[in-house]
Amino acid sequence: MQLHQINIQYDPAQDRLLLRISTRDKQEYHLWLTRRLTALWWPALFQVLGHSEPVRQHSDPQTQKAVLEFQHQHALEGTDFRKQFEPGELSPAMAPLLVNKVQMRRAGEEHYLLLFSPQEGPGLEIRLPEKTVHALAKLIDEGVKLAEWGLTAPDAAQPTLAPAERKHIN
Repeated sequence: MQLHQINIQYDPAQDRLLLRISTRDKQEYHLWLTRRLTALWWPALFQVLGHSEPVRQHSDPQTQKAVLEFQHQHALEGTDFRKQFEPGELSPAMAPLLVNKVQMRRAGEEHYLLLFSPQEGPGLEIRLPEKTVHALAKLIDEGVKLAEWGLTAPDAAQPTLAPAERKHIN
């Protein structure tokens, strides 16, 4: 699957975040993220990002934090959040998925594999460049604010950038 865009919206009726992933071949996948899952996964996402080589080069925790914050801000500055999300055709192979667990690991030096799993049955695995993972974290931040769940963003998720106008990643 070749990623085209990622979008996060808050659905007040469901009280969940809807993660929409579209591919270059115009397929779209819907993943529901609950408050509980988001509260667990969001900080863990930054822990995994914190294992990048530039962060691990430093032994001082404050320096590691500063390097991760710099990487996050740098990735977001190069991301276009303004482009309108282009919906695809919902994947017939997969109904909207209520995510019960997210597994994330490095796949090479600059990519990550994310596996979104439901309580039962098959999940969805996607491979994302590091820059896109940082942008996904920003979208989660904005979705959490819209949801008014009272969750506090991980420190590295709070760079001094203007808020994005739209909730998606190109």
